[in-house]
This record gives sequence, structure tokens and C-alpha cells, in this order.
Amino acid sequence: MRFAAMLAGAAALSAFVGAASAQETPKKGEQDGKALSVAEIDPDELKAAEIRLRQYLRGEGYRKISLTGVVAGSAQMKACKGETTSVLVIDRFGRVVSSTPAGECPKPDLMDSFLAAVTNEELTDEEVKIVEDQVLAQGYTQVTLLERKGSEMKARACRGIRRYALVVNPDGKVLSSERDRNCKALKPGPKREELLRRSLQARGYIAIKFVDAGGRARRALACNGVRYFDMTFTADAAILQRGVLGFCPSKLNFAALPPRPVGKDEIPAAGIIEPQLCQDILAQMIYRRPINFEFGKADLTPDSVAFLGEVAAVLARCTGARLLIEGHTDNVGSDAANAKLSLDRAKSVAKVLKGYKLGARAFAPAGFGERFPIASNDTDEGRAKNRRIELTLQWGGD
Repeated sequence: MRFAAMLAGAAALSAFVGAASAQETPKKGEQDGKALSVAEIDPDELKAAEIRLRQYLRGEGYRKISLTGVVAGSAQMKACKGETTSVLVIDRFGRVVSSTPAGECPKPDLMDSFLAAVTNEELTDEEVKIVEDQVLAQGYTQVTLLERKGSEMKARACRGIRRYALVVNPDGKVLSSERDRNCKALKPGPKREELLRRSLQARGYIAIKFVDAGGRARRALACNGVRYFDMTFTADAAILQRGVLGFCPSKLNFAALPPRPVGKDEIPAAGIIEPQLCQDILAQMIYRRPINFEFGKADLTPDSVAFLGEVAAVLARCTGARLLIEGHTDNVGSDAANAKLSLDRAKSVAKVLKGYKLGARAFAPAGFGERFPIASNDTDEGRAKNRRIELTLQWGGD
């Protein structure tokens, strides 16, 4: 089912204010690095990458997943599938490009199987965190697992100022939620910072740096994909404001990995969708169905014109968010020609979206040419990944 069928209704978006300031850009070939050990990588960046890769591999039927290293932008993972433990290499497209058997998967004993039916005591601290991370990725905060019964677990978590009683599966997918009571505000201090950091990592943010903003909000600078953001938070850890600062080159170039899957049950049947969830939905839509143009031109294909109608249905429910439309190309052709083509394509997208009368707003098109690849330009598939339109939301502020 397409998202347009699920996302009915409309609400005005406020006008876009300000444009992203460009930071120093990586040189051609700079993103192809030497082998890196886990110890050489920023811990926040490593954790966020591991969460994304684990989400992807679980969807492919793997379990007992751990990140063991990084080589030239590809991840080395260890995971079980069936009865075999394998060492996997995953490229920046999210594909398992090699799988080397490395022994048998550990088998749970009978007592572990019995305990699994009544409690979560058999879960290690790391396994508990893995499940909690998946719940955090769905927009919840202050997640606590309570007990496990059969193939489901009970949990308690906050969303905004509300606390919910949840039922989740072993992968952390929220199966049901029931409003419980109001959440307690997180007091400033190390515990608050750690909870915020985990919430951001679970939603794909890396290179997180906290800055005291005073009052009940907290401020952080962080990367997500190729973008660098300035964010503030409410006392209950929800993202209050998010603005684009520029680009954030990364040693772990997994911007082309599949985005976090958004379940249909996460999307309210009607009314406003919170901005971060809107961003997650847009990222998933664009990943599944990239916006395409006629060869070498800024003219949208008929299929993509129709698809932008589905995008408009999402944007209609993202009240208060402002949209940056980013055009990118591969490295075929001159820098000047690619910069112009990417900007013209972004303008074409903006023109179509404006036609949906989403309210008095200005979409901000920007063209970056070939400066920010998310894949290698040495293959046809890599170049196709780099020829892309990205939709980035900002919210809050003036």
C-alpha cells in the first residue's frame, strides 16, 4: 500500500526561513578510506551505524549481530542465520557482498527456552539495549523492558509528555500501545545526556555534541546521513527544533543504507504527524522510489510527477516543518554543469510540490552537483545512487 493511501488530510507548513550554509566538502576519492578498526571510529558514529545495520540484517533473517570492523566504507559484521555463524561484509548500498562461515550458532538450552516463556531474565544487558534501541528508533524515549511472555515483551516508554504501556516483539517493533500516565521530566545531568544520546543514535544521528541551552531544553549538534543539524529538546527528550547547519562527511559512509522501516501502525490515522516521523517516512519513500528525471535534463519523468503527489500528502500533515530540496549528481561531466543540473532538478521538484497548494510557504531548492556522493562513482549502480533528490525537514525556531 502506498503512503498516500494512509496519509490523508492536510495542514499548512510554515515558510522556509534560511538556507543551509555549506561546510568544507570532501575531495574526489576522499571517501574511499583504508581499513579502520572499531577503536579508530567515533563511538557515537559507530553505535548509530551498528543500529542501522542491525535493523537491516534482522530484516534479512540474521540474529546475534555485531559490528567487528570497517574497511573502505564497508562494514564487517558477525551474525547468525539458521544454524551458521558467518562473517559478513556489507557495502554502502546495504548489500551483503560476502558471507564467510565461521562456525555454528550457539543453541539455547532447555532452561533458557523455559525462561523465555515467562521472563526476560535470559536476555543479556546488551540484548536488552538492542530491543530498547529499536523502540527508541520509533520515536519513544525513556524505554524500560518489564517482562517477556512467549514471543512478546511488555515495556514502558514515553512519547512527548505521555507515558505508554507497550507490547513489543523480540525485534523491538511496537505491537500495541496504551496511554498510561504523564512522563516525568528528565532532570539535567549525566543520565539525561545518556538517554538523549541513545535516542538520537537509535534514530540515525552520529557525531553528537551536547551544548547547554539553559532552561528546560537541551541543545545538541549532530549528523544524520550527510547533513549536520543543530537541535534543541524538550524536558521529556522530544526534538523541539531542528535546523540544518551544513554537511557532515563521515568515515562510515552508510548514507545509502535502507532507512529505518516505518510501520503503518506508527502513522496516526488522521491529524498532524510529528516532524521526525515525517522525516523518517519521506526517507523511506525516497529510498524505495527515487525521484527520476529525463536523461541529462531537469524534466521529471511522468512516474515521478505522480509520486510527488504522494510526497505532498505526507507534507500536508507535517505542520511546522520547512522543506529543503537537495539535488545531487554523479561525477560525469564538468563541475559547473553538474551544479547547474542538480539545482535545476531541485527547482523542478519544488515547482510540482508548490502546485499542491500546501499553504503559504517557500520550498528551498539547492544544487550540490557531485560534491557529496553517498556511493562510489566507479560503477553504474554507484552513479545511479549519487544522482538523487533528498528532502530534508527543519522545524521549530523563528
